[in-house]
Amino acid sequence: MAECCDACAACLPVLHTLQITHNRLQSAADVDHLVYCTNIGVLDLSHNQLDDPVILDVFKRMKSLVGCSAKCKIN
Repeated sequence: MAECCDACAACLPVLHTLQITHNRLQSAADVDHLVYCTNIGVLDLSHNQLDDPVILDVFKRMKSLVGCSAKCKIN
């Protein structure tokens, strides 16, 4: 899988639902690679430590995203 690309998420073109809860994710950089999973429609980021307002830009770039579950501490 390492030969696929730097953002190995692109190797998962048929991924529609992703649950990555309880992983201590904090910033947009932690999830930015998900924009390469072009078919993700449902994303669960519950129980992480997301506090970076730029993460909203990541979600906007995910064109297939129709549902996202995340509790963010964005000021």
